[in-house]
Amino acid sequence: MRKADKSKKTKKGQAPEKGFAAPDYTDKKKERTPEIKLMHLPAGSVHNTPDHIVLHSMSEYIDGLHAVDFLKSVGFSVHAMVTPDGKIIRCREGKEGAYHAKYYNTSTLGVEFLVSGENTYVSFLSAIQKEYVSKAQYAAGVHLLKYWLDRYTIHDVSTHRYLSPGRKFDPGLGFPYKRFEKDIGVKINDIG
Repeated sequence: MRKADKSKKTKKGQAPEKGFAAPDYTDKKKERTPEIKLMHLPAGSVHNTPDHIVLHSMSEYIDGLHAVDFLKSVGFSVHAMVTPDGKIIRCREGKEGAYHAKYYNTSTLGVEFLVSGENTYVSFLSAIQKEYVSKAQYAAGVHLLKYWLDRYTIHDVSTHRYLSPGRKFDPGLGFPYKRFEKDIGVKINDIG
């Protein structure tokens, strides 16, 4: 009788997600692994089976609150935020649902690209029409999406405005779609 191999790892040889141990995606250029901060948001379902990633953007500060605290105050959540200085804030585990995209909260992973500074909704809508993603934020976002695409064998990435046309407008025209698609290796579903 064969003994069971107790050293088995999860899918594709990766360690469990706890704490987000991202694989090394370096190629010819040495990439810096982004700093990861854990700030758990309580809102969301217990179970999630991600088969899709949703790209969002929101202001870094709203009504004097940081984006994490703002989402907590209104009962929403997201799996991760990417800050303008290139940090990744993990808010929900991938196996947990998050309240970030109506009708898609238990089958997607959501990421917010934070727009620098404090904005009203009107100034935010204006800010996302022009380039707002910093170099460090872009690199961290690519790193995170490559990790999620690989870990969960996901092939679909959409914008929030694609899933809710006419109701949502993020991540906006200022997001570097074509370059991002090329760097993550997946076409982004978007309107426009």
